Amino acid sequence: MWTDLWRLLTDWLRQNPEIVAAFLLGILATVTLLIYCWFWLRKPSSRDTELALRFRNEELERETSQLRQQNADLRLELRQLQQSYTQARSETASLWERLQASLREVQQLHQQLVCAQTALEQSRQRELQDREIIQALSEELEGARESQQQYLDALHQVKTERDSLRQRLEARQSLEQFDGRIWQRQPVENSPAFVPLTRRRMRILAMVNLKGGVGKTTLAAYLGAALCEMGLRVLLVDLDYQGSLSALCLGTRYEEAWRSRLLVDNFLRLQEPCFEELRRRVLVPDNWCDQSGAYHVVAAEDTLQPTEELLLTRWLEGRSDMDVRLILRRALHDPAAWPKYDFVLLDCPPRLSTACINALCCCDYVLIPTRLDKLSANGVIRVLRTLKILARGSDATFPEGDHTPEAVPAICPHLEVLAVVPNFVIRRNNAPIRAQAAILNSLPKQCQDSWVGPVFVWPDGIPESAQFSTAELRTFFTRSRQGLGDYFRDLAQGLLLRMKEIENARSGIAAICAGTR
Repeated sequence: MWTDLWRLLTDWLRQNPEIVAAFLLGILATVTLLIYCWFWLRKPSSRDTELALRFRNEELERETSQLRQQNADLRLELRQLQQSYTQARSETASLWERLQASLREVQQLHQQLVCAQTALEQSRQRELQDREIIQALSEELEGARESQQQYLDALHQVKTERDSLRQRLEARQSLEQFDGRIWQRQPVENSPAFVPLTRRRMRILAMVNLKGGVGKTTLAAYLGAALCEMGLRVLLVDLDYQGSLSALCLGTRYEEAWRSRLLVDNFLRLQEPCFEELRRRVLVPDNWCDQSGAYHVVAAEDTLQPTEELLLTRWLEGRSDMDVRLILRRALHDPAAWPKYDFVLLDCPPRLSTACINALCCCDYVLIPTRLDKLSANGVIRVLRTLKILARGSDATFPEGDHTPEAVPAICPHLEVLAVVPNFVIRRNNAPIRAQAAILNSLPKQCQDSWVGPVFVWPDGIPESAQFSTAELRTFFTRSRQGLGDYFRDLAQGLLLRMKEIENARSGIAAICAGTR
């Protein structure tokens, strides 16, 4: 577009040059006229010029007077400044002197600071030395403390050994007082009390004879089965380390009891033996056919013997707070046990061991199985003498020539001999052979003389038979009533009647005593 415009303008100028020249001359004339007017208007008149010069002179005079005044003021200020300068110079000199003094003080302080730093360095070195000394002393003190602790530990160990030796000495002295009768010691305080049958239904029977081979295990196993057949709940506790009752009753489950350590010796080792712990070790024989009652067994094996010795040793040396004779009493005389069972049968070993004394201290009745021979009969007499001492203590009386140690407590005052049960009876024409019959007839009188009171002797006895070793316990009572099972059924019935007679007699005596009071 601009190109076209420019081309149009140039073409027009080429065609009309006179018009362009006239236009330029007009512009030049106009500019010249304007310049002339401006100069004419700027040219002043002579009067105005004088007035202007006068005003200018006056202004210059005023300015001159002002300058003079300013000059005077400046001179005054100069004098003041000179005075100030002189004063400032004197002050500067004073300040310089002070600065020099300050510099000297700073130098002195620097010297003192250097001395202080030197002293501090020396004190730090001494502190390090002191720390090393303190560290060495601390190590020596720690060593001394360790030595002291070792000494105190050794002293405590010596005191412990001394107390242990003193307890052993006192235990030996107490044993000497009892003339070897270790079980006749006075029960310790807080011992579990014997709960009489008037307050509980569960009866506890112990199979006891200090002679082996008289049939204690057989009597316990089959008497328990007969009671179970009558609908009663029976618990059998094997207290003989030979484990014969466990093997007879449990069969194949005896190995399970051994592997699982569900044994009576584990119970006796407990710090707090209670019925629940005993019940946790109960096993039921395999395929037990009778469902009317309950037949439970607590097994034992050969680890029971060292357990008995360990418990006895601790008790004699005074290292046990619990009376070792009353462990089973603590469990079976617990009210938690009474609703669970009607009978507890304890199979005792043929010696007065820890397990046997536990059975005697917690049982209500004692059954004494025996063979009908002279040695076994004499064994019954010795058992009765031992039981009388445990039951009556110093009040026990014997035939002429015997005596009881003085001040011997009765640790089993509630013990009652329920019956003497002849075992392995050889029968001819439904009667014992002559030799056994003679012993059977004389046995009640001998027992009465030893026990100083009537002792019931089961008249029928248990016959000798190979069926005891060949028949299985769970099938023994399923045979005809003409078999050996009838003997145990009759024995169970007779013992129940005997227990009722004894308990009724005790109730009558208790009522008479209460009426007398």
